[in-house]
Amino acid sequence: MKVETLKDLLEWTKTTHQSLSECMVHCSEHHDNERAVMLLGYLSKHENVLTTVIQGFIDTSSASVLNTWSLEYLDRQPITVHEHCDKPFVNMDLSKIIETVVDQ
Repeated sequence: MKVETLKDLLEWTKTTHQSLSECMVHCSEHHDNERAVMLLGYLSKHENVLTTVIQGFIDTSSASVLNTWSLEYLDRQPITVHEHCDKPFVNMDLSKIIETVVDQ
């Protein structure tokens, strides 16, 4: 996704949190460690809350604000895309799950 406006940035952020949540749910269904399953469920719920909050910003902001160009800022501060499911959480222990989520 090419991010050019603040709306694009919010949509990208919302999609990132939503994808991370979906990955956590999927991995929790296949994880052997009960504590990891609980952690992934807990974190997934918080990612869903972030998705909802960001959608609220999109829904309540004016079109003039959302259509503000952000190219210059993003050229100086590029977005680093992390692939959430490249290393599924199902193969991680608790500390690695936490480390990965904090890194995101």
